[in-house]
Amino acid sequence: MSDSGVDALRSCLDIPVIGPGQTSMLCAMMMGNKFSIITMWKSWFHLYDKNIKNLGIKDKVASIRSINVKPDNQSLLAGKEEEIFPLLLKAAQSAVENDGADVIILGSTTMHQSHAYLTKNLNVPVINPGPLTYKMAETMIDAGLAHSKNAYPGSPVPKYDLFGAMMDAARKADR
Repeated sequence: MSDSGVDALRSCLDIPVIGPGQTSMLCAMMMGNKFSIITMWKSWFHLYDKNIKNLGIKDKVASIRSINVKPDNQSLLAGKEEEIFPLLLKAAQSAVENDGADVIILGSTTMHQSHAYLTKNLNVPVINPGPLTYKMAETMIDAGLAHSKNAYPGSPVPKYDLFGAMMDAARKADR
């Protein structure tokens, strides 16, 4: 959801490069008037704020809510869903009832296990960032679209020379 490295990759590649944060937020705006992001912990808020600021969509954000549980995929896989999913549902319900959210976005691609549970228990759309981003990339490829090279110009150094120089520097650093 942080979309880290997306801009840099766009300047190096000619294929669609998209991140789950921007994809989810832009899709949420097509599905409702305001969206909320439900996340595991507050330490991730700055990642969402970065994308919200870059997109200029602060007025479309109802809230960012956290359940204050450190993400632990191993615990979830070991059966902690019974503890975590109701906390996520409560946060999402508060976002809808108190903050005015029309759409809920899962705050991490690692929260995908909760999507079906939340969708079943909420009366608003719930965006699962991973599959949505995959499908958006697939759609862009099928439509023959990629990012603008005016917005993301490449380096004047040919990319193979650039990557070669990076690899050489990495090999020297290992010595």
